[in-house]
Amino acid sequence: MRTPLNSIIGFAELIARDDIPMPAKTVRDYSVHIKESGRHLLELISGILDLSRIEAGRYELQEESIDLEELTQLALNHMAPMATKAEIALELDCKMDLPMLRAERRALRQILLNLLSNAIKFTPSDGSVRLCVDMPEKAIQIRVIDSGIGIAAEDLDKIFEPFQQVDNSLSRQFPGTGLGLPLVKNLATLHQASVTVQSAPGKGTEFTVQFPENRTLMAEETA
Repeated sequence: MRTPLNSIIGFAELIARDDIPMPAKTVRDYSVHIKESGRHLLELISGILDLSRIEAGRYELQEESIDLEELTQLALNHMAPMATKAEIALELDCKMDLPMLRAERRALRQILLNLLSNAIKFTPSDGSVRLCVDMPEKAIQIRVIDSGIGIAAEDLDKIFEPFQQVDNSLSRQFPGTGLGLPLVKNLATLHQASVTVQSAPGKGTEFTVQFPENRTLMAEETA
């Protein structure tokens, strides 16, 4: 938490100084840095609180019937500016006529956004990130597939541990909270869902979240 907080304080102090004339553009740039650092700090605090509640057994799911086609499109729309800025193609491949999913909307949205954000962050420009939703063998499956730098086999066990990040050039360029994937894993587990990953250096990464059959709601159950 110290890093984003130091950034906020540092840029705010520069803006507040009267002894150094500062162009309006510089003030705007510093303000953007403050906003980004503040957002990073908020994500970090929210992640810590959510993980603490889960580990203490105090996270109670507020379940409802989720329209996956709608929620995945909203998640993609939310991440579109980040993908555009990184010059990455963002694609949605959602099977038509999927049943509703019994889940917590906030938790499922967090799973989607964390996986998409992680994929975009570790995919170089001109790459692609694809969000796929399917239903093989009556189990709803969400996959996020990127054409990014991939993960070495020896690092795969680390990525779901809090505050652990694979050390590479992109992770140093775009540091995260280190809580995104641990939250994905824990929120999925609360839904009895599994999270698996397939990856290799230079060949991209595929995360799969598979929900059990008893969480799918057919049309007659939601009527």
